[in-house]
Amino acid sequence: IISTMSPNTDEKTLIKGLLEYAYNKNYMYALSLEQQEKYPQAVAVMLELEAFCIKDKMNICDSMNVQNVLERCRTGVYGTQIDMARKALKSNRNAAAEEFALAAYSYYSENKDDIHDDMKFDQLAKQISESYIAEALELRGDPLAEDYMAHAKTMAEYTDKDTRELLEAKMATLNPGKTPLELEYEAIENESVEESYAERFDDYVGDDDNMD
Repeated sequence: IISTMSPNTDEKTLIKGLLEYAYNKNYMYALSLEQQEKYPQAVAVMLELEAFCIKDKMNICDSMNVQNVLERCRTGVYGTQIDMARKALKSNRNAAAEEFALAAYSYYSENKDDIHDDMKFDQLAKQISESYIAEALELRGDPLAEDYMAHAKTMAEYTDKDTRELLEAKMATLNPGKTPLELEYEAIENESVEESYAERFDDYVGDDDNMD
């Protein structure tokens, strides 16, 4: 209306009043959701306000406040997932703990500019990895132990270098016939392709007669 119908002063005042009402109502609704710790719903509302602010021609938005609330709520989503992972780990539900932890990491990766990460994710990953190792130790010789070891290794990848090496050393104790270096080589071999480069890229392999 503002851009195409050239409203007069009174009409502009009316339009601005309607927009301010809608903006304030949604802003307060988002704050209410945040107080109830309904962070995903609050984020959805704040994203709508953020989009509105981009097109705001009447200086209704307080973009800084919108961004601050959005950051708090995104941090809340991340923190909730971390808390759920910790609760699952405390209940010895390693698979659930891993799922929540990886979901938290994924969400953080997508929104890291808007999340204050003080949740010590690396410590959580270490604890989950250690819990899997403990389960594998109890089931030594059982095929399920290998599955637990694979999950332990996955979570160890999210820790710092020194911690990862310590965790890998613990895993090596469950395979006494193999050194950590041998395990590393084995992992590389398992991930390597079965075909040779000549088989995969036969277009690059010509006849000897055609070679200079």
